[in-house]
Amino acid sequence: MPPAAELRLALEILDGQGQTGEGHAAYCLAKLVMAFEPNTKLTAEQTRLRLAVWLEANGDLGEELWSTATLSAIRGSQWMPKPAEFRKLVQAKFEERQRRKERCRAMLDALGGHGPKPFQREPLPVRVRGLRDAFRRVGNVAKAALYERELAEIETRAPEQWAVEPGRAP
Repeated sequence: MPPAAELRLALEILDGQGQTGEGHAAYCLAKLVMAFEPNTKLTAEQTRLRLAVWLEANGDLGEELWSTATLSAIRGSQWMPKPAEFRKLVQAKFEERQRRKERCRAMLDALGGHGPKPFQREPLPVRVRGLRDAFRRVGNVAKAALYERELAEIETRAPEQWAVEPGRAP
């Protein structure tokens, strides 16, 4: 099963795909009108009302599916689709997205909603001590001395003698 963080990210992406901005919907609707009703003259109010109806019927499709349905209609329909017909053009993809969201939620629930603990860095003194000891083990005394002096400063103490006197082996 994927980690909880990946599942949360997938859910966030899938939820974001279900939102259609008014600007994008207006753009798609304008393309449809140009393709199917180029001579139609609507007032600004009629255009706003038409957009509101289409968004009410298909606002949950998301911008990607709006674009797909628009292209599908332009390529394959003889007449301007009704909002319900427009939705049918991408219904299978919409349902697949819904299934993926349900699966992600089920997996998150199975992990207890949170999964494994997120990574937490060790405190600075622990990290610096580990670096000092690792460089001492591999024989890089100069680097080990650098980290010993840094650790001594963090711990407000004097560094060990080997780290301040050059040539003195640890």
